[in-house]
Amino acid sequence: MKIKFNAIHAAVFAVTVALSGASFAAGTYNSTPLDNAGGLVVNFDGQNFNGTPFVGIPVLELTNTVNPQDSFLAFCVQPNVDLQQYTVYTAGQASVKSEVKALYETSYASAMKDAGTQKAFQLALWELVADDGDIYAQTGSQYFTTGGDESADAAFHMLEMAAEHTVLNNMYSYTSFTGIGANGKASQELLGVSMAAAVPEASTWAMLGLGLGLIGFMGRRKPGQDQKFA
Repeated sequence: MKIKFNAIHAAVFAVTVALSGASFAAGTYNSTPLDNAGGLVVNFDGQNFNGTPFVGIPVLELTNTVNPQDSFLAFCVQPNVDLQQYTVYTAGQASVKSEVKALYETSYASAMKDAGTQKAFQLALWELVADDGDIYAQTGSQYFTTGGDESADAAFHMLEMAAEHTVLNNMYSYTSFTGIGANGKASQELLGVSMAAAVPEASTWAMLGLGLGLIGFMGRRKPGQDQKFA
């Protein structure tokens, strides 16, 4: 019976490796502002877009209404829309252009370090989704003076790296979060990412085939033959 046991586990392991990949669960999410913590940088009531300096940046955490363990931070992709209080968000498929994917692939990991880099990442993201891509251009909706804001300067370098990243790795899966505030008004759309499912290698598929083959072989054996392998 030992051979049958190992065959089943080999097949299960192969299927798990071949099909695994993190993603956000479907459903609705509550939004909670967090004070004095690193995380989501949002444009609250349009105070920042159109060149106005940052004022009172809230940190927002999304928590699944069914599974509280499904909790994470996300970034705003609608700076010209107000963030409504007590918004309930719904997860859905996101349509993301290549420039934004390049930004995530080159700077998202570093943006998780502290509030300063998160602010810079948010500025860079806004430039790509809602402006002209040049954070110093005075004609844009969002603009800064060179050397006038550390986060803006950091965002400029993030945009430079993203522009040079012409071959995408497709390392992330993107989820759009749209929501309605307690006042019934639509809140800003948020973008969340998770690691994309890896493409199985040939060796993984070989293990999968071997495991399933062994299961089929053991299933065809006569009951009396099992005792020889006990």
